[in-house]
Amino acid sequence: MSKKKRVSRKATTPHWKAPGETNSIGGDGGDADFITAPGPGAESEPEAVIVSCPVVREENLLRAIRVGLDLRAPDERLKQVLVDQMLDLGILRYKAKQYRDAIDVFNQVLALDSESAEGYSSRGAAKVGLGDSVSALIDCNKALELDPNLASGYNNRGFALLTQGNVYAALDDLNKALELDPEHVSAYNNRGYVAYLLGELESSVQDYDRAVRLNPNFAQAYNNRGMAKMKLGDFEGAFVDYDKSLFLDPTAKETYYNRGCTKQRVGDHESAIPDFDAAIALDPTWPHVYFNRGVAKHNTGDYAGALADYAQAANVGQENKVCQKHGGHRRGGYRRWFSRRMTPAYGVGEGGIH
Repeated sequence: MSKKKRVSRKATTPHWKAPGETNSIGGDGGDADFITAPGPGAESEPEAVIVSCPVVREENLLRAIRVGLDLRAPDERLKQVLVDQMLDLGILRYKAKQYRDAIDVFNQVLALDSESAEGYSSRGAAKVGLGDSVSALIDCNKALELDPNLASGYNNRGFALLTQGNVYAALDDLNKALELDPEHVSAYNNRGYVAYLLGELESSVQDYDRAVRLNPNFAQAYNNRGMAKMKLGDFEGAFVDYDKSLFLDPTAKETYYNRGCTKQRVGDHESAIPDFDAAIALDPTWPHVYFNRGVAKHNTGDYAGALADYAQAANVGQENKVCQKHGGHRRGGYRRWFSRRMTPAYGVGEGGIH
């Protein structure tokens, strides 16, 4: 089958925390445990996100795909159109974090065209979404074997390596993706996250600047740039970026959480609580949010509410030692624990995707 170069695609990413990351705190308070979202694994044309309502677009794609599949012997041109439509559908499923559904679609793509480099690359990104980075690397390697100049293949393999903590190998792949495609939005976003992890904050901000310049509707990049600005001490700039991220994506739980933690960092504990409330409404199983909301309540004098949040953090975060320590602190001795108002000096962890 003749190969047709497709435009770049982007999708949302899995949540991940880099191995070995810690969060340092001073005082008796809590852990301002920040996170960043590296951004899309599978690529997307920047404008594709706002072309039409995703539901309407998906219905149109499904209708077109059904018509294509009903053809008994489509010629090569129609077959390529069908493959492209199915790739688009898979990307939409991936953006909705329906990773298994996305993989099912990409499987159908590969059944139609066993040499679709983009099919393997995109399926690899979806597998990262399910936490299967080993299988994702196999798919990305296959994609690059079929097309050594596929920028999305390097981007997605770099992201898979990043989830395994192989930061420098990920950086090599992301640099290669940008060498092949200097306007690769996802690669800038992901490389910005690598720079963030390596402590190269100015370089991190520069890559996020490029990402949002190429795609002004890239909510995750604004969240990530806000994190880098926060670590640089530019709190005003960080809040502007968080607000922009939430304007573009009101369901971004990480951004609510990061904005709440940044408010705690500047001592605005009261207004941090609604941000933690919003993050909990989106993900009731996230122990760090309960823990940090407990710290915010503690610092506003709501000791009973703080106690309840610490206990809930321990309940939903059985594997989190910090949550266990504070959630179960002195069972029967909470009154002494909360007998004085404490103002912790928050340290900021290295971020990560939970």
